[in-house]
Amino acid sequence: MHKDKAIIMVIIYLIICYLLEKYYKLAKKKKNMNEINCTCTDIIIRRNYKKKYYMYFYKLKYQKNEEIITDKLRLPIFQNFIKINNKYLMMINSKNPNEYLTPIEYKTYKYYLYISIFLFILSLFFFF
Repeated sequence: MHKDKAIIMVIIYLIICYLLEKYYKLAKKKKNMNEINCTCTDIIIRRNYKKKYYMYFYKLKYQKNEEIITDKLRLPIFQNFIKINNKYLMMINSKNPNEYLTPIEYKTYKYYLYISIFLFILSLFFFF
């Protein structure tokens, strides 16, 4: 194996490990939570120092209290995924309401696993 291929392979495997760790953390977090409905109330785009952030605000009723939860994303990948005044499922911990998975995290956490499996298979065919 050439030195360049070895370096690329190490980088790919580090990315795979990072994605699998992120998937595992979200899946473990999701096990102890309950599904609830929330409504997207507002989407704000903020810019500062050449960076662009998408702020999503969700309103939900939990244990007879109305709460507003925010989600901040840097990449515009899911920009059209969430619309204002639509209802979405999210996860919230019944023991600690400050611990939650936003609708984007709830719907996309499995993509980390799929991308890591794809990269692993691609590395097998590409490098061997």
